[in-house]
Amino acid sequence: MALDPDRTNVIIETGTNVGTTAIIIAQAVIDSGRDAVVYTVELDDEIYAEACRRFELAGVAAVVRPQLGDSTEFLERIVPQIEEIAIAFLDGNHLHDHVVREFELIVDRMRPDGVVLFDNTALIAEGDEDPRVHGALRTIMSRFGGNLINLPFCSWYTPGMAVWQRQAFDDMTPPVPGSFVSGSSASVRPLS
Repeated sequence: MALDPDRTNVIIETGTNVGTTAIIIAQAVIDSGRDAVVYTVELDDEIYAEACRRFELAGVAAVVRPQLGDSTEFLERIVPQIEEIAIAFLDGNHLHDHVVREFELIVDRMRPDGVVLFDNTALIAEGDEDPRVHGALRTIMSRFGGNLINLPFCSWYTPGMAVWQRQAFDDMTPPVPGSFVSGSSASVRPLS
């Protein structure tokens, strides 16, 4: 997955918290020279205000579009306006049904080579407890298929991160230096 040099790349994050991940993503976009917008949504108004302050301090406010509110309501409103999503990072409410609903709202707009990232994927539920992100990943794979890589021993508590992609690259040939891979056919084009 690479950022497309010929259009605005859309990146979505749920669960802004104080903005650390959005700042890192936005700075990577700025450093890449690609055109992109990072939409991020936070439920808590005090945390949202702190994140907005940090976006200004980090110098990434021109790239980040912070939103205050429930992530599913935000996605219901914004996703129909988006042609394609390059990257989604679902890290808001970690309950099973909420994670699955966020995924349902974005999956049809994901680029063929786009990725969805999940945080806190380790199985921590016991017995009748909500299966949380771990269970949501099982539901997503059974309903939508795709490719999933789960990295269970990284991240903070709750550990684990996962990467989902609709389809694998058709050609795993390493890209030529100075080029990027675009689309599911893994075509190689020179960087602009």
